[in-house]
This record gives sequence, C-alpha cells and structure tokens, in this order.
Amino acid sequence: MSGKDFSDDTSNIIDDIGEWSLKKYDLIKHYTEIFSTGMSKKWPNRIYIDLFCGTGRAQVREIKKDAETSPILALMVKKRFSQYIFCEIDEKRLNSLKTRVIQVR
Repeated sequence: MSGKDFSDDTSNIIDDIGEWSLKKYDLIKHYTEIFSTGMSKKWPNRIYIDLFCGTGRAQVREIKKDAETSPILALMVKKRFSQYIFCEIDEKRLNSLKTRVIQVR
C-alpha cells in the first residue's frame, strides 16, 4: 500500500493498491476456496489467519476500481473456515475492516 487512503460512502477507509494486486487477490480467492473445500473433511476445524490484513477493500489507483481484499475474500468461501483471525496494527483500518466483516457475515 502506498499509505494513501480513500473513503467509501460509509466513511470507512479503503486501501490504495497497485493494479498488480488484482492478480494477487485473485490467487488468494482461489487458494482459500480450494484449501477450505479440499481440507474440510480432513480437518473439520480450519483457522484462517491474515497478518497485516488491511481494511478488506481497496481501490486500484491506475484504474480507480474497487476490489475486495484477502479478509473479505476469505469470508466469502463456500466452506467457511471455523475461525478467522485478522491482524491489523492501524486502528482506523481495523475499524473499517470490522464494519465490512459484519456486513459479509
């Protein structure tokens, strides 16, 4: 992240990311779906941990497109994880994420 923040219509912070991040989040989305589904019978309790998770939403600076980021993508998998641990040091970013998590759950 560049350190630049945007706000959405709810006054929550939206992280600023580069266009390359779309590929990264696409891979995260597919990997979490494959892992959670594939391991659900082997490990009925699966924990998703996301360090430096950000706000759950970002704007791609080059094309001004909004995208869900890893914490929200992990919450959207079909076979949900048993527990989610999201770590974010910045309190404003964490509060924005908390609001989005409630909306997804």
